[in-house]
Amino acid sequence: MQAIRKLVRFARLAEWWEYKLCPLLAVAYATALFSETPVYQLVDTILFVFFAVAIGAVYVSLINDITDIKEDRLAGKRTGMMSVPSRWRWIFPVICLFGGVSVGWYLWPDWPSAMWYGLAWVSFSLYSIRPFRFKHRGILGVFADASGAHLFPSLFVVSVIFHQIPESANVGWQFSVGVWSISYGIRGILWHQFIDKANDCDTGVKTFASLVANQSAKHLEWPLLGMELLAFGSMLMYINLPIVYIFLLGYGLIAYFRARFFALKPVVFLAPANRPYQLIMLDGYQIFLPLALLVHMALTQPWGWIILIVHFAMFPVGLKRLISDLTYTLSSLRGL
Repeated sequence: MQAIRKLVRFARLAEWWEYKLCPLLAVAYATALFSETPVYQLVDTILFVFFAVAIGAVYVSLINDITDIKEDRLAGKRTGMMSVPSRWRWIFPVICLFGGVSVGWYLWPDWPSAMWYGLAWVSFSLYSIRPFRFKHRGILGVFADASGAHLFPSLFVVSVIFHQIPESANVGWQFSVGVWSISYGIRGILWHQFIDKANDCDTGVKTFASLVANQSAKHLEWPLLGMELLAFGSMLMYINLPIVYIFLLGYGLIAYFRARFFALKPVVFLAPANRPYQLIMLDGYQIFLPLALLVHMALTQPWGWIILIVHFAMFPVGLKRLISDLTYTLSSLRGL
């Protein structure tokens, strides 16, 4: 158990496990529903894309920690990679890279899926590794991170599943997923960069956030969120399941209750300095969308309940937080 905890900290799983994987799995479930084939018959494909993306995410965490060691020390941060002798550090990402190459070999001759998968690795390598180091190149870093973390993995997931059900392939769905994922990814990296802005300015890291005033960045918030929600609305039209709208309405109520009873201010990506906040649609994508799709499968397909249970056994943190917030909200409402 202690070894597992060390591995979780070393690969920074807590920072990306649910945040990145749950929306991608929601895309996988929705794409699988384009076919009349029961989703349980595509579980091996979904597990494959899950492990493929997870390998890439571990690689990203490792190379970020390695290439950020100097800046992290200046900022007073401690990471697991700092305790590893310098001559051994690159062994770990090389092992991940070997895993990524194996995934690409397994995918061939499905070249579109291999291409999207490879581009995700290239994007994050360009983001972190010198002499490219797009992280220090303003807007290039924003697009490299958003593409590597969200755009290319999302297109990879859609491509792999459509390769298994080619009769159901839909270019419009893939385009909508692409626009939504890049918009959501840009919001995510801008939130992260503006949170770290003070440290980056102190250490001379030229991220987009360190080069742009917060007041100027405010003008980007609503156009960016608008593009994301338009693309997400297009995705919902393709999914065309009433239960998804019901669950998303539930998310809207939860967001309202969190603002009302927990004083969590809804924000696009600029977090307030001295008050708690909630990122708009974060739990909508991480919890409510996959939950709606999984409940639909549980009610309409064989073995659907098993897939639902396994999903939330692997990703329990968001669901526990949701249940805790609901419990507190209901007790508060009874006290009114």
